[in-house]
Amino acid sequence: MLIKKPSDLLALARRELSDTVEPYLWSDNDLYYYMDEAQREFARKTRCITDATHFTEIAVNEDDPWLDFDPAIIDIKRATLSTADQVLEIQTIEEFQNSYYDDDYGIIRKKGYWEEQTGTPTHIILNMETDMMRLYPIPSADDELDMVVWREPIYDIESSSSNFEIPQKYNYKLIYKIKELAYGKQDYETFDGDRREVNLALWENAVLEARSDVKKRTRRPRGVRYGGI
Repeated sequence: MLIKKPSDLLALARRELSDTVEPYLWSDNDLYYYMDEAQREFARKTRCITDATHFTEIAVNEDDPWLDFDPAIIDIKRATLSTADQVLEIQTIEEFQNSYYDDDYGIIRKKGYWEEQTGTPTHIILNMETDMMRLYPIPSADDELDMVVWREPIYDIESSSSNFEIPQKYNYKLIYKIKELAYGKQDYETFDGDRREVNLALWENAVLEARSDVKKRTRRPRGVRYGGI
């Protein structure tokens, strides 16, 4: 089923919920809110939104290793410093700490105090501060950071004039999450535990199928080699 706009999915949700006659059990605002929640969870769990345009030309300032980490970003796929022409390695603080120690015949030696080192950054370190990322080493010159990321939707779905940000072929799958949330609405006319559970299972299956599809589309094909005789 081709769902192009939020209003298309709203109409489908009303048919599926048998809620097509006013006064509605679920308002338009309810259903658009469920739609927004569904799209965000879908993007987060499938990583179906790759973005190489929104998070570019980010100012890197000399002597300041800290940069904002936009809450829409799920993970960083690639990061480069444009002036220094430097590709950055992306690690969590745990990964970075582990890689920053030498194992000399079983004796663990720390390679100095990395927090104070300056130079051209080679790493982005995540999870040190909420909604922040740290450059290592501390930048010794101004630069610009360009990133390719996996992200959640940037804009909310609030009305018929909103737009989906996940690939169009996945839009219809959001119906299962919408119905799960709708049947969980705490009201004697709307709450239905059994239908909620059924749609939760359908939703989880739809997410798994989409995640597999995304992986297939982003996997590089391997060449076939033939051995000589």
